[in-house]
Amino acid sequence: MNNSELQKMIDSLDFSEVEAKYSREKSWFWCHKAFIDNKDKNDEETIDMLALHLSQYKWQLTYLL
Repeated sequence: MNNSELQKMIDSLDFSEVEAKYSREKSWFWCHKAFIDNKDKNDEETIDMLALHLSQYKWQLTYLL
């Protein structure tokens, strides 16, 4: 397979669904969902995971907007 054939294959891939699901515009949704889904849990692992969700949401607000 040469470079032009490989490039054609890459260009034919459709990432729009993946991009739409995990886009910056949906960062609030995913953060909020994580907190709603885990609102009754208070173990250290869950708290760490929620802190990561919150930090990523904050990072996106700060640096991507």
